[in-house]
Amino acid sequence: MFSEIEKEYRKSVQERRYWAYYIKWAVPITGIALIFSILFHRLYWVIYSIMIVFLLSLVIIFIVREIRTSDEIARVVRRKKGIIAKLQSYFETDDAMRVNNLVANLVKHDIRTKEDLKLAIEYYESRLPMNTKPNLMDWILTTIVTVASVALVAYDEATSTIDVQKFLNVFISALIVAAICITPILVFKIVRYALSRFRNRVDTILVEDLAEIYVNFEGYEERLEKAKEG
Repeated sequence: MFSEIEKEYRKSVQERRYWAYYIKWAVPITGIALIFSILFHRLYWVIYSIMIVFLLSLVIIFIVREIRTSDEIARVVRRKKGIIAKLQSYFETDDAMRVNNLVANLVKHDIRTKEDLKLAIEYYESRLPMNTKPNLMDWILTTIVTVASVALVAYDEATSTIDVQKFLNVFISALIVAAICITPILVFKIVRYALSRFRNRVDTILVEDLAEIYVNFEGYEERLEKAKEG
């Protein structure tokens, strides 16, 4: 039951909608950029810049499409002045719609009382992921392994030395490929961080929404009881 609630709930979370939309276009854009950077090696900065423009365009298109697909959000946002006010209004309205969908989801799975909500909150809290971030030593070791791998490729057995020119060529090529592959992920993470300034992260947002319903249970109780009677 709880897994079904979470599965249905996450479909309405903006970050998941954004990821589903972003990955669908970011992967082919990255693939095309890689191919063109190989075919036109000297123009890799131009290709890289164009790729960034396309990736940033995905963010803008997503937000515009989100606003247009919801009449309720569109009406509220149109009344606001300024970009920041419009974004805040969009996030607030989207949050309200998400909580309302969660209430309907809870009713569907016969969770209607404060005791039921408390049990759900405890369950999802127990499943929150640990905050595991790579430390400085991990980054240093990864860099050492990467440089060592490149040096191994550039090693000249005949002279028992590293061919500096070959090393630079391989290293620069590796940097180009790495930049093209990492940038789409970096853009997504930057946008996700920007969104998290307005709202909770996707990992904890279900618990937060359940807690909001629990604390303000009186405001949702009537809807839950009516749904039960229906």
